[in-house]
Amino acid sequence: TNNFSVRPASTEIKQFIDKLDKSSKSGATTQIHAEKNTEGKIIFSRASANNIKAGTLSDHLKHSTQRQVARDEIKRMLKDSGIEITDNIKKAMPSFKRAGDANSLQIFLQEAVTERDNLIKLTNEVKAGFKDELKETKFRSSQVATFFRNTTETTKALAKMFEAEIKPISNSSAKIASDATLRSLSKNKDPDLAMRSGYQAFLGSLSSIILPDSFKALCIDMAKEINNSAVEAIQMEPGRAKEIKEVAESLKGMIVAIVFLRVFTPQVTVSLSLNNKQMEDSAEKLGVKLNGTSKLQRLTVPFLSLINNAQDMAKVTGKDVAIYDDHPKFKNFVIDKNLNNLDNFTAYHELNAQIQAENSLSDN
Repeated sequence: TNNFSVRPASTEIKQFIDKLDKSSKSGATTQIHAEKNTEGKIIFSRASANNIKAGTLSDHLKHSTQRQVARDEIKRMLKDSGIEITDNIKKAMPSFKRAGDANSLQIFLQEAVTERDNLIKLTNEVKAGFKDELKETKFRSSQVATFFRNTTETTKALAKMFEAEIKPISNSSAKIASDATLRSLSKNKDPDLAMRSGYQAFLGSLSSIILPDSFKALCIDMAKEINNSAVEAIQMEPGRAKEIKEVAESLKGMIVAIVFLRVFTPQVTVSLSLNNKQMEDSAEKLGVKLNGTSKLQRLTVPFLSLINNAQDMAKVTGKDVAIYDDHPKFKNFVIDKNLNNLDNFTAYHELNAQIQAENSLSDN
């Protein structure tokens, strides 16, 4: 049940879309009817524009049952293809009371199928790319730190795959952080305290994150791929079994962080950046001078270090990092591990625990 796979749209739904398209060009009305033939197969039809009764009240009532049959059949085809019934599709479908709009339905269904085809393409690209990058490591300790860190076609495809599902989560965290920063700025007129309050609120927002099932399934699939590749590597180089197992464990421990960073952090940064003008306008009204680094989007800097598990604290707190030079109170919060941690990020820890429990190399 955890495997990440995207079902292709069925031939049946594609044929139905094609039929809608062709009949729209043949001068039929937008009403969709359906009835079972003698073999029990559902036959769709549209009222002909030449029929003077089409669209009259008696015709409308006569075809009520047929329209409901059509609605139920369309819903079944969508379910079989794993396509969500959006509000647009729902409104365009016929029903017992409504004639529906075949032209709109054709457009919305085609969009859904195209989206599905694109997702399948992206998924295949990500899985193949991940496998290739895994091979490149040769399960050597020296390769762990750089694994899946570069921006490649694979990582771009990964970001696109989850863009729609992660966007609401990213926007919610960004709003919580922005609101807290602006509240603090208005109250204390101190950019340093405002940045600290914003970051603290951002960390707090992680506790309410619910990771999409598709995201979890892909991470679990990737962990399985690491195991399978590690087993193959041990067979080829049995003398390196200990190192290969250790590297595999390290990589599995990084999966959730890597995928999350690729799809969540860029979106949060963009959302925060869009809200930054509001902070600048607010500071101007209050007569508060912001530092050059007092920018909402910079709130993701310490979070990146946290989730990357950065061992080199100089990257977080060093004198060369201007954001901390300009905001000493913010810096004090960041270097305090009792305050700056991922303890509240329950969904992250639960998924990591699941990956470790389900993918022990000793089980292979």
